[in-house]
Amino acid sequence: MPYKPFNFNNQSYLLKYRDKYKNFRIFHRTLTHQTAILHFCDKTKNNNDNFESITKNLYAHPGIGHRVLVIQPRIKYGPGSEKKTRSEIKLEEAVSLINTLSDWTVVKKFVMPVAHIDSSLLFGKGNLVTLKEILQNNPSITSIFIAIDILTALQNTELEKYFKVRVFDRYQIILQIFHNHAHTNEAKLQLSLAEIPYLRIKLASYSHTFDARTFQEIHHVGGDGETFIQTRRWILNNRELKLKKELEKIKAQREFLRKSENRSSFPVVAVVGYTNCGKTTLIKSLTDDSRLQPKNKLFATLDVTLHPGLLPSNQKVLFVDTVGFISDVPTQLIQSFRSTLEEINIADLVIHVRDISHPDTEAQKETVLKTLQELNLPPKLLESILEVRNKIDLLKDPENVKECDTVQISATEGTGLSDLLDAIEEKLFQNTGHLVSLLRIPNGGPEYSWLLREAAIRDAMADTIDANYLIVEVVITSGNLAKFKHTFGDLSISPESIVQ
Repeated sequence: MPYKPFNFNNQSYLLKYRDKYKNFRIFHRTLTHQTAILHFCDKTKNNNDNFESITKNLYAHPGIGHRVLVIQPRIKYGPGSEKKTRSEIKLEEAVSLINTLSDWTVVKKFVMPVAHIDSSLLFGKGNLVTLKEILQNNPSITSIFIAIDILTALQNTELEKYFKVRVFDRYQIILQIFHNHAHTNEAKLQLSLAEIPYLRIKLASYSHTFDARTFQEIHHVGGDGETFIQTRRWILNNRELKLKKELEKIKAQREFLRKSENRSSFPVVAVVGYTNCGKTTLIKSLTDDSRLQPKNKLFATLDVTLHPGLLPSNQKVLFVDTVGFISDVPTQLIQSFRSTLEEINIADLVIHVRDISHPDTEAQKETVLKTLQELNLPPKLLESILEVRNKIDLLKDPENVKECDTVQISATEGTGLSDLLDAIEEKLFQNTGHLVSLLRIPNGGPEYSWLLREAAIRDAMADTIDANYLIVEVVITSGNLAKFKHTFGDLSISPESIVQ
């Protein structure tokens, strides 16, 4: 079905359904309000998953993009006020979001002051006139992106009526990006789950916008005595339950695979960060995994992927690539990807990759740490996060960003990667109880095979006193070392006892 944008001035739409809805006493503020209500109503009384009727205008049709006017509101007064330079940075991020979408183009971009974000048309009269003139002088513009987290249904309706083009908020643009980048079944399910809070917020704002009598009189839309709001809530709740059940099945399957693959024997390192900070590029540099194809796009990674690597001690490790975080998005959006982000919770170490060259790097850091806290990570993981400052090759003076307990790297140039691996190993050993042990074992005996399976052999050399023995340096958990001693006896030696 070809994509049809919202049409809030189509009187024939109302006339077509006038007889069917002749008993509706709809709140007579504007024709736009009437159209908005009927747009959300089903054309039938069938309650069997009419979810598509609610979401049919949520996404642009594939292959049909938009020429966009991007507006970054800047609150002038009050607790939400911010400096102009900060708004300019946020504007550039909004532009990057649009540029991530295929066939979407930014025509013009502005930071525009607003007194507050609660008014129905958002902007003052003078700015509204200015924006309308911009649209008249640029007829190729097909939509406006107002870069706040979410517009109310009333704001969306009034703005589209005033400007006569589609109006998007930040939540909807990010949903569109996720929609384009979701390829696996799990990513698509999580995207569908992320739609629910957005639609629920819109629905709630409809119910507060119009008087209660309006909806109480719209009977028979979804069954005896059911109102517009009740029907929509039922559909959304039913959809949410189905999606959560499907994701629970995937979660159970992942846990089964995790156990069957004996992943518990390998330390897991979760790599997190603000979107487009270079996580995938870093993992590719650390693992030489040719399957990874880093892209200079926001939210290029939606699925958690695992990539095996080696630490300096020859200890095998699994690096987990995760979806990037971003600011000014309701927490419900990130919460919808909780099943994917649970891989972070079971990690042995979290690496926080920062784009240290970004002008808003400190605010990005705060966003990531706040999101991790909302995911209820174990305190031990939060306290041991390793901060990695990436993209130092883009700085004039990389020495200025050096700080204690951080590692400075360039994932693209390979700078600092050996220092990073050393830091990862040190943190992992602390978190997992691994230790380095020196053992003297018989050459060719079962001890060596056991250590290959249950530990990482860092170094092995012939005993200079007796060639029938090997001196091996291993990385091993305290538990496995106890098992080794129970099976083969205490074969530990001190470095001082080795004769060169």
